[in-house]
Amino acid sequence: MPPLKGYACTYAQMWVTVKHDYGLSVDTAEKDKLTGILAGC
Repeated sequence: MPPLKGYACTYAQMWVTVKHDYGLSVDTAEKDKLTGILAGC
């Protein structure tokens, strides 16, 4: 995660977009972390 806390939502959204666009897999721990971050956005 980026050091700037205010950038966490943008970073997580970009991460998901890249994974989706390139057809990359997501493991359970990664999904849980991203879901938690995005829930707070």
